[in-house]
Amino acid sequence: MTLRAFKPASSLRQAPPPRTAFWAVSFVILAFSVALALLPPALVKIKPEMGLTTGQAGQLSGVLFAPFLVMVFAGNYASRFVPKGTIAAVGCAFLVAGCAAAGMCRDYSGLMAAAALLGMGSGLIEPTAPALIGGLWEGRKRTAAMNYSQVSFAAGSIGIPVGMAALIAAGGNWRAAFWAGAAVCSLSGLWMVASGTVHAGYEPPGKSERRAVLDGFALLLIAAMFAYVAAEVSVCYWLPSYFQQVLNAPDAMAAATNGVFWTGAIVGRLAAGYFSKTAGDVWLLRFSAVAGTLIMLLFWTLDTPATGMAATALIGLAFACIWPTILSYAGHVYGARLGQVFPWIIAAGAFGAAAGPVIGGGAAARFGQHAGFLVNPIFFALISLIVIAAPGREKWARPGA
Repeated sequence: MTLRAFKPASSLRQAPPPRTAFWAVSFVILAFSVALALLPPALVKIKPEMGLTTGQAGQLSGVLFAPFLVMVFAGNYASRFVPKGTIAAVGCAFLVAGCAAAGMCRDYSGLMAAAALLGMGSGLIEPTAPALIGGLWEGRKRTAAMNYSQVSFAAGSIGIPVGMAALIAAGGNWRAAFWAGAAVCSLSGLWMVASGTVHAGYEPPGKSERRAVLDGFALLLIAAMFAYVAAEVSVCYWLPSYFQQVLNAPDAMAAATNGVFWTGAIVGRLAAGYFSKTAGDVWLLRFSAVAGTLIMLLFWTLDTPATGMAATALIGLAFACIWPTILSYAGHVYGARLGQVFPWIIAAGAFGAAAGPVIGGGAAARFGQHAGFLVNPIFFALISLIVIAAPGREKWARPGA
């Protein structure tokens, strides 16, 4: 395989070498995960301080979700005229503003404004960062790079809840965490500029973009991403409650379950990056989807916190590679048009993030926490069926087909 450099935005502004861009974009992904992970654990202190109801706290997800979707498609349109690196840097600026707004807010309206800004920055970064990474390499090197870059997302997802818990335990102010998040996001944007990655990823629309990308293959990937993110968010959302109510775990152990899940995800993404050298996208996806289904069914049969914790790590391990590998698979098939299809796949994931906890919570409320958890292996069984069917549609989606 050969490295494929980005097209420069102009003859005077060259994109950096692929490895330089990889590290700059990976740090943007870390900043993105840090900014997103700050609000949920901070609500432990924000709710009593501002007198928020549970309903108001839940509404913040919608406040973040709506601008996220708008900016996903706005960023895709803007990429026709400016480099993707510039769009990611602008996303960092929105994250800085969102973190700063949260650090300064004194009431619920200020918190809603902060959530909206975080959603706008996230919407610009989430589809753009993998598109930048996907453009650096081709073939199986792309799959490895996509998985390796997402290790930084998992690291932020682990570090922020743990750091926030330590800050609160030490008697610190939750606002300090948001100011630290603003500093991380500022550094990520500055790194994009200093490294030249801000000029990377400029691909003006060509004739190939006139062809519709929402073909059968794209719809399968969209459905797979919806099911994956619905399961991931639902699992993370309900794990603490499941450990408390079904496995009778201590509160501290229940609170640690998401950290265990994401630790498994880090190991899984490193492993997927390594094994992608010999296994293709389809086989990685099939293995992960089937393994995730079986491990979640095994988890459902367990009745002790210790065995449940071990299974939680295995769930994270099985989940790990699906998100980046779906995007890598799309990149392999659509080539230069990957920037077109990414926003639709990312948007499907955003809908899954909203739908998963609602579906899982509704099932838990109707049938109990134990039975309600079965929604998650059902989502993964659907992914298994999709990745079995996808290669049959793949050839029709490739350029020239």
